[in-house]
Amino acid sequence: MSKTEKLIAKLLNERATFTWQELETLLQRLGYQQLDGQGSRIKFHNGDPRP
Repeated sequence: MSKTEKLIAKLLNERATFTWQELETLLQRLGYQQLDGQGSRIKFHNGDPRP
C-alpha cells in the first residue's frame, strides 16, 4: 500500500486523528497546489476551472 493510499484510509477512518500536515501531504500527492491567502487562509487548487 502506498503512502497516498495509507493517508486516504486514515482520512476515511472515523476513529483516526488526521493532522493538518497529513492533509497537506495527501492533497499535494493528489495534484493540488497550495495557495496562501491573507492571514491564515489557505486554498488548495487542482487546476480545474470549476469553483
